[in-house]
Amino acid sequence: MKSIKIRFQYFAKAKNGWSTYTCFAYAIQGMHFSRYSVREWFNKLVDLEDYLQKDKKGVLDFLMMLNNSPRSQLLRGKTMLDAIILSQTGKSSFSNKKVK
Repeated sequence: MKSIKIRFQYFAKAKNGWSTYTCFAYAIQGMHFSRYSVREWFNKLVDLEDYLQKDKKGVLDFLMMLNNSPRSQLLRGKTMLDAIILSQTGKSSFSNKKVK
């Protein structure tokens, strides 16, 4: 299993302009890291400006949901995070093209 930090650095470099929160969410989705690891690396890697401190518990709960999403959905390219981004922007997360 790859470390959270290495995966985070990959997304931060590959997707320049993404927030640290978004890079972190992609780094952990479907990887089944422990809650402790997710929380520790979240505190180290995600900028405080990317979330409200009062919402931190809810943010971590959502990240754990992404973290524990089934790998079979990830392999088909249907991730929960992609669905959220698509519903809010009308764009696929890995391209700048509009999705019809």
